[in-house]
Amino acid sequence: MAKLRGIFYSLTSLILATLILTLAVIISFNVNESDTRLRDSSSLDSLNDLSNSIEKTIGFISANYFPINVTIEKNRVIFEEDLPNNFQNFNNELLKFKDFAEQEDERIFINYTNIDNNNLNLQIKPQGVLYFHDNTINRKLMISGFVENYTFTIGENCVGCPTPTITFNTNPGSTNLRIIIQDSTGTTLTEDETDIDASMINQAEIEGIEGGDLTIDVNNFISSLNFNGGQGLTILSELTLIDIPGSNMKIILPNNSIMINFSKLEAAVNKEIKLF
Repeated sequence: MAKLRGIFYSLTSLILATLILTLAVIISFNVNESDTRLRDSSSLDSLNDLSNSIEKTIGFISANYFPINVTIEKNRVIFEEDLPNNFQNFNNELLKFKDFAEQEDERIFINYTNIDNNNLNLQIKPQGVLYFHDNTINRKLMISGFVENYTFTIGENCVGCPTPTITFNTNPGSTNLRIIIQDSTGTTLTEDETDIDASMINQAEIEGIEGGDLTIDVNNFISSLNFNGGQGLTILSELTLIDIPGSNMKIILPNNSIMINFSKLEAAVNKEIKLF
């Protein structure tokens, strides 16, 4: 009996020691896991802060150097630019920031391609509408995607300019197309509007613009402003888009991105460059 009691005590002690050891391992693992999670959480915060800082700096560069004035008001966006345009200062400033950021932190890579009049391509999100230049066959400015209303204000570089004529050849529908022609003082020389079916072929011909004529085509939800020799014009494109509740419009550069790689954390940021 004493021998059995000794064996029982020995087994009990062994089991108890095993339980204590197991508990110690579990506690140690949980402590280490908490430390790891704390470090990971801190790293994720740093990753997010770094990404936001880069985005804010690019936004500052855009606000001060981007040669197109962009105004966003709820579901309405306005682009104002001179044609032809000059993107050199913006390119220089963004490339300087790219070089600085990448040299300061090896985890950062800013994928950016210089903009010019031939390859400008802006996207309005979340609606997905594109605003871009296409200089093939004298085409200067295009807008692709569903737009509820268009207003194009065309500013000539002259005072007391002759009054141009606007002629519509359109299909009736529910999309409003309004055209305003002004001189360099902002005085309206003429304006006209009509409601079109943007899914069909529509054209507005503007004759008498200084330096050449202008046509505005809207076909299958793609609008294009075609300049036949007209130079030195200021184009204000006011677009009313679908209102998406709970979302904020932003202007991004497709195919250009901010990338940050935290290899130890196995976490990364890869997002399109936001200008506005």
